[in-house]
Amino acid sequence: MNLTLLIPSLILTFLLSIIIIRLLGIWARKNGVGDVGGERHHHRGFIPVIGGIGFFFSLLLGWTFYIWASGLDSMLDYGVYGIFAGMLIIHLIGIADDIWGVSPAAKLLGSASAAMIYVSTNPIFTELNIPLIGTIELGIFAPIFSVIWIIGMINALNLTDGIDGLAGGVSIIILAGISYFAFIDGDYVVLTISLFLISSIMGFLVYNFPPASVFMGDGGSLLLGFTLGVLPQRVVAFDNGFVNFLILISLLMLPFFDTATAFFRRMLQGRNPLKPDKEHLHHRIISLGASSAQTMWILWMISALFVLISIRMHNSDDLEIVIWFFIQLTVLFAGLNRLGYLELKHKRFLPRWKFPGTKKYSKAPLIFKRFLHNLILLISDTFAVNIALISFLVIKFQAGPVNEIQSGFDVPHIGDLSSIVLTLFW
Repeated sequence: MNLTLLIPSLILTFLLSIIIIRLLGIWARKNGVGDVGGERHHHRGFIPVIGGIGFFFSLLLGWTFYIWASGLDSMLDYGVYGIFAGMLIIHLIGIADDIWGVSPAAKLLGSASAAMIYVSTNPIFTELNIPLIGTIELGIFAPIFSVIWIIGMINALNLTDGIDGLAGGVSIIILAGISYFAFIDGDYVVLTISLFLISSIMGFLVYNFPPASVFMGDGGSLLLGFTLGVLPQRVVAFDNGFVNFLILISLLMLPFFDTATAFFRRMLQGRNPLKPDKEHLHHRIISLGASSAQTMWILWMISALFVLISIRMHNSDDLEIVIWFFIQLTVLFAGLNRLGYLELKHKRFLPRWKFPGTKKYSKAPLIFKRFLHNLILLISDTFAVNIALISFLVIKFQAGPVNEIQSGFDVPHIGDLSSIVLTLFW
């Protein structure tokens, strides 16, 4: 990779995204291509929904320039063209929905078409490894699983796009994790696509940061969901179709968990699981008293935590991976309880809250400063406990007689089993 050319190209992509979205915003206001708000929206007034078009075209221009200028065009194969063909199809479906409206069946057909193009031109999941349990051979069902997985991620990111800045920021965080896996694997195609998409989304966030003046629309959210569904399938962390399922889920935990929660919540309420509502994670956090901007920052930090854990899990053995995964589940279920999702009423989950004027949960309000203070305490305590453990052992064994040191002894590091146990005990 040509780092000398990479950084200016990323900056160029960022600036292109800003300029293109600015011009498209002027066009959208003149032609009425936007959203005027409604029952399920927090904004008032007309907002253009062309952000997705802007960051997609800036990605194409910036990435193409870098690949050809740096002489990396030899890396291009049918798989790369399959990725961009799928991105184009799902992007056009999203744009059509933003402008004219598209039926759920047509969106599903477009999502399946984009997924099948990827599956027919790229490596896919063939084995799912669940640590301490075993490996599931997908066999002839591998293409079906990959298509369903991609469609699921498309819808998951679409559901996440509920407040200003949330979907774009979460996508950047997850793409940063994908970039790490691609870098250690030497997969420069996935690495460059991830980096240039991050740069283009950052240009979009200039306009989408609360209070937003531009939305990405379905043209952006469906595109990002497709990208997050396909890029991990080309990374070495998932060698030759072999995927450690817990690491994959951890990497994509926030959109995955929000979607799963919404699906099962609606089923338990006896409602259509595909019918939208205002009871997603971001809606519930807002109902506890946080502003849209504070909710965005909370979910950004939670997503970043999950991505960092997935990176830590990649460098851990099976037992440590399972422990890390159960730590995440514990945090998530504590969050479900705090947000009122586990509240029972007449043998049915969740009262049917309505927005605006929603009934406050009994444990409201959520104070953002207190949340941030507790988060800083958690991070500082974790860091201090682990550094104390490592320092103590290093000093002890350096000061002790050589013959007392067992052969093969390795000093603990942050994230290994002894570190996890000590931290949880603390």
